[in-house]
Amino acid sequence: MRPLENLGRATAHALVGIGHAAMLFVESLYFAAVGWRRGQPVRLRAVAEQMRQIGVDALPIVVLLAMTIGIMLGIQFIAALGEFGAQSQVVVAVAKSVTREFGALITAILMAGRSGSTCRPVVPRAHTPTAGR
Repeated sequence: MRPLENLGRATAHALVGIGHAAMLFVESLYFAAVGWRRGQPVRLRAVAEQMRQIGVDALPIVVLLAMTIGIMLGIQFIAALGEFGAQSQVVVAVAKSVTREFGALITAILMAGRSGSTCRPVVPRAHTPTAGR
């Protein structure tokens, strides 16, 4: 009974996550449609600028990191597959592992880091009276 219970609990948690994502999507569409009535219009220029900063500007570092990880995996695979005489399969193994497994992970980590550092709030300076006035 324990494995079935765990499966049900995991399924319920997954459905809760999907529900939260769906509600976020619905609220985004709602405020995009009627936000201007509440004084919160969608600023398409700002949205496009954020998309460029977070996505397109991150491409060079994503490519560089993927290439570096690919080279490191290649070195490791040559050492491991050399014992079996399968060095010719290193390129295929690295290509599949980087594109299937590591590509999404590398991109997600970099996007999270870049979006956290790029989208910082602007804090106004505190006004301090000058001495002698």
